[in-house]
Amino acid sequence: MVVVLWWLLIGGAVALSLPPPARSAAPRPLIAAPGQTARIQQPGMPSWPIPVSRVGFDAFQRGVREGDEAVMDEAFQVSEWIEAAHGQRVRIVAVDGDVIQIELLEGTYAGRRAWVKPWNLGGP
Repeated sequence: MVVVLWWLLIGGAVALSLPPPARSAAPRPLIAAPGQTARIQQPGMPSWPIPVSRVGFDAFQRGVREGDEAVMDEAFQVSEWIEAAHGQRVRIVAVDGDVIQIELLEGTYAGRRAWVKPWNLGGP
């Protein structure tokens, strides 16, 4: 009995010494419309390339779907790619189904346009 109480006491002390669980806010869905501002959402990646042309975007997506690295490499040859950063402000230029053309508002490539998926954008 003493041993059980001892372990319960130790377990309680450990539980009280732990930090409270972190809570994250639920992401707000972005309803994309031309002229709207948003932010690039790519957590865990400080920067990543995005295609300037729709042809490059479509080629890369086809390569990903088919698991074909040659097609993905071709996408980098048929289009210029620019760097985007997580949290970077953008303006939505056009919405074409499940693809969005954006204009970067900050950074080295400010003023340049590129194509992304809707889940790569979050609210301002």
